[in-house]
Amino acid sequence: MLKTKLNPKTFLPKIKSIFFKIQRYQMYVAKNKHLVGTISESLLNVLHELNNIHQSSIEDVKKQELLYVLFKNSFPKVLWNWATEQKVKSISIRFYDNVIAFVEGYEQYCNTGMTSPEANHSSRQLYWMTDGKFNNFWVSFYGLFFPKYPKYLFSDQARNLGLTESRGLQNIVQEIRDKGYHLFDEKLSREICDRLTKFAENALCKLAPHYPDISTEKYLRYDSDNPKSVTYRVDEQELANNPDIQNLIADSSIISVVQEYFGCRATLRDLSMWWSTAFLKGDADSSSAQLYHWDGDSVKFINVFIYLTEVTSQNGPHCFVRGSHLTKPLSLLRDGRFSDQEIENFYGKEHMDEIVGKRGTIIAADTRAFHKGKALEHSERLIIMLTFSMDLFGATYSSIQLSDGLTDALSQSMKHFPYSYSKFRVGK
Repeated sequence: MLKTKLNPKTFLPKIKSIFFKIQRYQMYVAKNKHLVGTISESLLNVLHELNNIHQSSIEDVKKQELLYVLFKNSFPKVLWNWATEQKVKSISIRFYDNVIAFVEGYEQYCNTGMTSPEANHSSRQLYWMTDGKFNNFWVSFYGLFFPKYPKYLFSDQARNLGLTESRGLQNIVQEIRDKGYHLFDEKLSREICDRLTKFAENALCKLAPHYPDISTEKYLRYDSDNPKSVTYRVDEQELANNPDIQNLIADSSIISVVQEYFGCRATLRDLSMWWSTAFLKGDADSSSAQLYHWDGDSVKFINVFIYLTEVTSQNGPHCFVRGSHLTKPLSLLRDGRFSDQEIENFYGKEHMDEIVGKRGTIIAADTRAFHKGKALEHSERLIIMLTFSMDLFGATYSSIQLSDGLTDALSQSMKHFPYSYSKFRVGK
């Protein structure tokens, strides 16, 4: 019988980690005995308190303050009670350790607006440990305190895209729930595409990745005849100052789709524009998201993509695994990149969609699903991505400073939907 010799350098750190997690769990339970209970009991108590606040005759501002206090005071108990009733396909102590890290991290986020790396890591871990059940529960609970904006607020707001006019809001949202994405009939106008393309051609972009042996400069303007990297990224701050972009993020039809999908209010987390090139001539670059992966920068989020150039199968279509936002096999429930073959083995080629489209094509996608940008064989692709999330907890984000000279559409939208622009600051 062969005996395996344990390597102390790898074995002992793992043992120490397990003991640390056990000790942390024991200390947390001992310190928070008031958390003991059932999820049904704790939710009923919260709903009772919510009803009392909503039925009170106090001013709306005071109600919002009381709702936020109730949320902060109640979510640790509700989430802990939910966790104790789960059956996870993992080591229980690891699961509870991540729940504790999330609760403590979210308490810190409520007080500071910042997310610690450990808290962000715990959020991602809880996603794959529960196959998304944690995320679904958390957003439904969050929605009790931060409900959708009422319909009357949308009646007189800018709806230049009119994304819900041809298919209807509920049909669009249901398709995202079923498939994971929706390809809109409406498109961004040719005139706006032209202006934004010209803007991107003149913008100083960050090369990603940067190849020092090819270019000593990390920032360059995109030259279609002589690309020096896979991706050229436009600065987010510069992007936010563009009037066409301001009108785009002010469009209330986008906000209505996103919040309806979430079941709660949504905030614009990230604003991106980038050129994808054929620099590697069809070979995929992992750092440029050209291999299948899933996103976990926030507990609940959705991306709105807009093609500013025509996209075919050969120049970088967004590839999406239909239905993979709903559940994933145990073998794929992990962070990292995945080959086409790994994805095809489980989901089948018939569920792997390549989304091609004319200039102005608009897509809304829940990128908890497996997805990628296909490596370009020729030409280039210019794309805009608006990332909306339920809050700003999660991966690091950049605040945006805007001057007082906003477009009328954005100025009005920020007044009506302030939560949706939480990361934006206006004026000096």
